[in-house]
Amino acid sequence: MYEPTQEQLDHFKVVEGSYGPRSALILDVAFKSRMTWKEAFQLVIAKWVVIRRWFLRHRYVQQVSDGNVDTCALCIRCPYGSCSRCPVYKYTGEIFCRATPYIAYSEAESREESLKTVRAVIKFAQKLYAHFYGEV
Repeated sequence: MYEPTQEQLDHFKVVEGSYGPRSALILDVAFKSRMTWKEAFQLVIAKWVVIRRWFLRHRYVQQVSDGNVDTCALCIRCPYGSCSRCPVYKYTGEIFCRATPYIAYSEAESREESLKTVRAVIKFAQKLYAHFYGEV
């Protein structure tokens, strides 16, 4: 399975949420202005690895807001509303990542559920990466 490089992980950071100690927010630090679909996919995996690591290091955190389309390199690569260009859409046939574990993450109500779905999102993204790029 594809594992992101430290440079890719460094594109993201998580900060304590201003709405309570049990939450946090992921922020994109820097994206290249022009990236390939492959690079965007790698950054998607990196984003979720950062979120998983945050959960594992901060046992009090119940939820990490993932930043939604603002921190998804694939969404940034195809402007809002043009999901038909996205590799996730091409694989699932659904817009807005509806047929992915991401929906379960956004609806998770407990730490355990959040962490479980973070792992599912990473596994799903790695599966799609291997599907499109033949790299395992």
